[in-house]
Amino acid sequence: MKKKNFQIILSLFFICFCLFISFFIFVKFRIKKVIVVFPFQEVYGLSVSAYKNILFFNTADFSEYLMKRNPRVKSVTIEKILPDTLRIDLKARIPKAYVKDSLRTQYIDDDGVLLPVERESEIKLPVIIAQDTIFFGTEKTDWRLIKAVSILTQMEKTSISIDQIVINSGKSVFHVYLNTKSEIIIPQSADAAVTAASLQTIIARFRIEGKFISKVDFQFDKPIVILSNGENMSSHSKNL
Repeated sequence: MKKKNFQIILSLFFICFCLFISFFIFVKFRIKKVIVVFPFQEVYGLSVSAYKNILFFNTADFSEYLMKRNPRVKSVTIEKILPDTLRIDLKARIPKAYVKDSLRTQYIDDDGVLLPVERESEIKLPVIIAQDTIFFGTEKTDWRLIKAVSILTQMEKTSISIDQIVINSGKSVFHVYLNTKSEIIIPQSADAAVTAASLQTIIARFRIEGKFISKVDFQFDKPIVILSNGENMSSHSKNL
């Protein structure tokens, strides 16, 4: 009888101990403080983490949630600082260009994600004109816009500055206007890196000769160059 009573008492003690530990963990390790590192003031969705148990808090799911709620966020890194603090580092998407259609203007980043433009923004960026291109929200958008961004990136690598890219859907080409006012016609199927390297070579060669380029057309096996004086250097020209 005494042995049975002892077992009951021991069981009750164990249950009380488990309840105490559970209560301690629940109270002591609740998320009470969130440190956010982000260049913008507004971050949506942080309240979801409030008073959750930090030990069992799923940071991967929360990272995905924050990225969906905040289009400007490119990546999220979350650190648990026991007993009650989350440190959230948010990497912002960097605008690569403006995208303009007949209705609106938006930013676009390296990944082809569209972002809202602040009214007070005065960032100097290239412009992509996409009158016939449909794009929605902040998801990755029309492949032609993504290809235009790729052209911008590759041209930057070769120190070629672009003012504007016009998407010509009817002819399946990009009309690229450099800051030198030269027009470059690039097929939408062309490899951006190869085209940029070729254009760099052409510009350098004619610059050495003291000639200025008005237009370069990459729609042919060998590019056609038209100089500012009207001279047409065909694909069979020895200069090319």
